[in-house]
Amino acid sequence: MNRKPILLSPGEGRRYSMGGITALFKADGAESNGQYSISEWWLEPFTQGPGAHSHDEDDVFFVIEGTMSFLIGDQ
Repeated sequence: MNRKPILLSPGEGRRYSMGGITALFKADGAESNGQYSISEWWLEPFTQGPGAHSHDEDDVFFVIEGTMSFLIGDQ
């Protein structure tokens, strides 16, 4: 498979502002051949995230500050 590198500076990507949530997508969909998603999510304190859902591609999470809750299966 011949893939092109994705080079983005800090703050670059597809930005979506949703009130207390901002999402910045770095690579997903066609850019990753549907295999993975890399994005930054910024939530204001006490803001509820997008709710329970799933994706076919792999996701990776790195929490810089605060506490994040995950629903995995029924737990």
